[in-house]
Parts: sequence; structure tokens; C-alpha cells
Amino acid sequence: MKHLPSYILLLLAANACNLDNLERTYDLTPKDNVPVLVMNALMDGGEESHSIELFNSYAQTTEMATASNLAVEVNGSPIHAGASQKGGEVIYSAFHSGDRLSIRATAGSRTVSAEVTVPEKPEILSCEGVLSDGTMICHVTLRDKPGVKNWYRISVDESLAYDHYSRYGLISHQEEYNHSRDIDTSHDPVISSGYTSEGNDLFSAMVPENTWHIFSDDGFEGKEVTLRVDIPVGSLRERIAQLKDWNENNGEDYEEFQNIEGSFILKVYAISQDQYQYLKAVTQMEFSGSDFNFLVEPIPLPTNVTGGLGLVAVDMPAAVRIEAGL
Repeated sequence: MKHLPSYILLLLAANACNLDNLERTYDLTPKDNVPVLVMNALMDGGEESHSIELFNSYAQTTEMATASNLAVEVNGSPIHAGASQKGGEVIYSAFHSGDRLSIRATAGSRTVSAEVTVPEKPEILSCEGVLSDGTMICHVTLRDKPGVKNWYRISVDESLAYDHYSRYGLISHQEEYNHSRDIDTSHDPVISSGYTSEGNDLFSAMVPENTWHIFSDDGFEGKEVTLRVDIPVGSLRERIAQLKDWNENNGEDYEEFQNIEGSFILKVYAISQDQYQYLKAVTQMEFSGSDFNFLVEPIPLPTNVTGGLGLVAVDMPAAVRIEAGL
């Protein structure tokens, strides 16, 4: 589940404008002080719990909203109907490529809605990782779906698996996950295109990093492409060391952890054009800050919500496991 910072909600409401075919409908001023209903739902198609967030956005502040009726359907079949909690609701559903998701929320006299299609899962052909100086250098090869325009993003989870023993025997086998956003894709020309270039010049300092690791299939439409993703291993190495230290200092008297294995789960997501534009705008906002001044022009945020503002999207991941060898 992904959350939209409150300052971004304010800027979204204040700076909506026309881009492509997305809805852009509101321009708030402090004098009006009339709230706009904002619905945000950025859903991971690889998960089964998803957050739908609702806010009243004024010109100068935001507050959590409650829907008197929140209706969610997948392919026309209801998966949730009824009032929401204050601030939104968590729904539970597995998504599949091609599913049609519809969300409609009513708060007072205002109703917002959105309908999106779950994208097709990316095709990962291969992935190889080499450990070098505290970094797992991965090369992942994708096959782009021909005949259509595609957009992607990349993320990595750390996995720590072990057998938990007591003096009486095995307690359980466990696998813990820890999301790691601190991957480096700046060495890959496809993912880093248009973002920070190497160097200490003024231009490089004014270009944001691609912190969401998004990219399109420009240049490899319908073809294969090999991407480089660098993963720092320090955090996972430290977690493994903590378990080994426990074994050494306490294992004989209490319990111990055996068969400790660390790995990385590299995920390539297919995303919609809406989400691609949205994350691109958020990246620029995170880099420039939320204050308007003569050096930074207002940054428009995409919205695909009818009757209000916000973004609804489901991204669909393909995943590969890379053994850390730590």
C-alpha cells in the first residue's frame, strides 16, 4: 500500500491542469475555502490488501474524509460496499491482468469515481546478480509486449529466511521481508534517461534522481532489453549478523537460528500511463520541494478521478529471487 503525503494533496488540488486525456478540473483559492473530495488508491497487484484514502482538500489545508458509501467492484462484481472509516478503507482482493477495477465514493453531496484496468504482468526472461564491494549488481532482461505502449517501475524487497529452533526442536520456519527503496538505477541508460546525469556541473545538480525507478519502453518497443539495478547489501548483511550474534551469545541456553539465508526479490511492475505521469510529477516535487517561488514552476499532478481529484491505479509485478550469498 502506498500513501500520498498531505502536502501533495494540497498541491494536487491547487495545480490541476489539462494533460493528455486525464481529468483536471479544479483550481482552488483561499477565498473559496470549498473542499474538493480527493480519492487516492495506488494498489500493488502483487498484494491482497489495498488502501483507498479519502481527504477533503481545501486551498490551505486537508482533512480526512468519511464516505457514506464506498463501492468497489472488480469486473462488475462487488468486493466492498458500505460506509468507510475516517480517512478511507482497506480492501482485500487479488487482482489479475485485465481485471477492470471500479471505485465510487460518496461523502455528503459529493461523489467521486474512477475505473482502471490492471495491466499485463511484465515478462522477465532472466536475471543475474554479482556481489561486488557491498553491492549486488543485477542485470535483468525484459521482453516488451509488442503493439502497445508500456510503462514500468522497479523495486526490491529484502528477504531473510531461517529455521527457528529451541532446545526442544524446530519452532518454525520464517521468512521476513523488508522493502528497500534505496536501490541505484543511475548506471542504466534506460531507467536514468532524463534524470540525474553523472558529474558535478550545475545542470546535474538541478535534475532529480529517478527515486521511483520508472521508465517507458521508448527505444525498445516490442523488443528485449537488459537493465542494470544495483542493490546495497549492507542492511541485509546486518540483519544476518544479528541472528548469528544471537546464536553465538545465547544459542546454547535459549534458542538459535539455523539455515539463515538472505536474498533479494527484484520486482518489475507494469504500470499505467496515469501512474507513470503521476510518479514522474511526485519525483519532481520531492526534489524541488512544496514551496512555490520564482525558481520553481508549479508542478501539475495527474488525476484520473471524476468528480474530484486523486489517482487510482493498480500496478502488476513480475518477480525474481536473487540469492545474496552473504
